[in-house]
Order: sequence, then C-alpha cells, then structure tokens
Amino acid sequence: MTPRVWINGAGMNGEVPPLEAAAHPLPDVAMVEDMAQAIVRDMPERADVIGHSLGGMVAMVIAATWPGRVRRLVIYESTYGVRTRIMDRIGTRVALFIARVLSPRRIAALTSIGQKPETVAAFRPLLEAAPHRQTMRQLRAAARFDGRPLLPRIAAPTLVLTGKQNSRTHAQARYMERHIPEARAQMLPGGHFAHLDDPVAFAAAVEGFLEAA
Repeated sequence: MTPRVWINGAGMNGEVPPLEAAAHPLPDVAMVEDMAQAIVRDMPERADVIGHSLGGMVAMVIAATWPGRVRRLVIYESTYGVRTRIMDRIGTRVALFIARVLSPRRIAALTSIGQKPETVAAFRPLLEAAPHRQTMRQLRAAARFDGRPLLPRIAAPTLVLTGKQNSRTHAQARYMERHIPEARAQMLPGGHFAHLDDPVAFAAAVEGFLEAA
C-alpha cells in the first residue's frame, strides 16, 4: 500500500489520523509554504496526502511544488484562501482578533458551537491544549495564503471533500474541482470535522478514492 500522510489543521497537532496514515503536525513557522517544505522533508518519497483545513492548504503546496511526491491528494474541508472575497477578508480579521484576545479554552468553546457532543469531545481537548502563540501563527499563515495559482499545477488525482453543514467551503470546492486538472468534489454528512461527525462516511469516501487506482 502506498504510504499515507495526514496533515492536521490549525490547533489540532495532537490529533490521531482518522484512518491508517502517518500524522504530520503543522510546523511552527509563519507561512504555509514553509510548513509544506518542512513536512515534505520528512514524508515518504511518494505518498497519498490528506490535508484537513489549514493542512489542506499545505497539501496543495506540496502537490503543486513536488508533484512526483504525491500519488493521490485529498483536500478536506479546506480552501485555496480566505483573502479572495471582501466578506471572507473581514471575517478573517475578526477571527484573528478574537483568537488573539481569548484563551485557548474560550476559542475551543466558540469552535464547539453547533457541533455534535461526541465531535466536541474529540477535538476540544486538542484545541485547549494547543500553544496559543503557535495557533495564532497558523491562523495568520492561513489568512495570507492564496492557492489559486497552484491549482492548475496539481497533477495528482484529487478528491475535494466538504462537510454539508459548513457552507463556507462549498463554493471554493467547486472552484477547485474546475481548476485542478484531475479533481472531483464530494460532500459528506457533517461539518468542518466531518471525519468525527460520521467516521464511516469519511473513511468510505477516502478509502474508495485512494484504492481506486
């Protein structure tokens, strides 16, 4: 089986991958591109790469910059950037301000709103334990990222996964489906943590895609 690499989202470095894959926590650096460079040094020579949230941005950079290293790519509940629409830019600035002034426990509480109790039980302790300075650097890196120029350079077959309840990712998923040469988009039950909301549906989608080759 081709080795699998799971790249965590911001503040989720302690998460155990939801499928058989090696977890690669996000490095504590200032730019998404620097995160990608650090991870690609440690990952297998050729792998299937699954990136969640900010990890999806990092996965895009790896697939576009080192195409020979990625056999198949899963971009999961991620975007190519949040600077592309005025409301998203405003929302990002507000989110960064809130994250800067609140404690990790308060941030985790806000993130938990509207989530299933069992989902919250899985991710909230990780967010609360995440070093605040590191999480802020990761969020600022996401706010600066614009991955649109990368999309046509991604040669690997790509699955773009979104959670049905998180409508903020849907339009960008359709855009990525159109602009990545071999991409298709699929919607899962659940929200931003769809792999926790419905692990069976998530695993079926990812395993089916990775094993289709």
